[in-house]
Amino acid sequence: MLSYRSHSSPIKMKFTLSDTMYKTICLLSYTLMFFSLYVFFQSDGNSFKEVGLFLFVVQLMLNFLWSPILFYCRKIIPACIISAILNILIVLMMLIFSKVSYVSALLNIPYLILTNFLIIISFKYIKLSSQEKNLC
Repeated sequence: MLSYRSHSSPIKMKFTLSDTMYKTICLLSYTLMFFSLYVFFQSDGNSFKEVGLFLFVVQLMLNFLWSPILFYCRKIIPACIISAILNILIVLMMLIFSKVSYVSALLNIPYLILTNFLIIISFKYIKLSSQEKNLC
């Protein structure tokens, strides 16, 4: 798992979590997210399962793209766009999950909070990098 602090950027943010705390939050969020998928597929109601799985896979792929794009490629604007789209997809996924199992939708709340944190990090990164450019 990539840590949001495991990069060699000269930009230092005041708004951070310790690596241990971040990894713990990520582990909990991903565990609940995959458990929600399990609950979703164990529940009755087949009409939304294909759409739910599609949204789950797409948002997961976007999630894995966000960190390397922001921290290794230093593409700040694309990372912000990805994190915004990611949040929209998670909300849509939760709506579809709730049609089959309300519990499976609620299990994704910590994950939604984590991705909102990713948006905050992206925008803080934009702000700090623009300040850094003004210093040069």
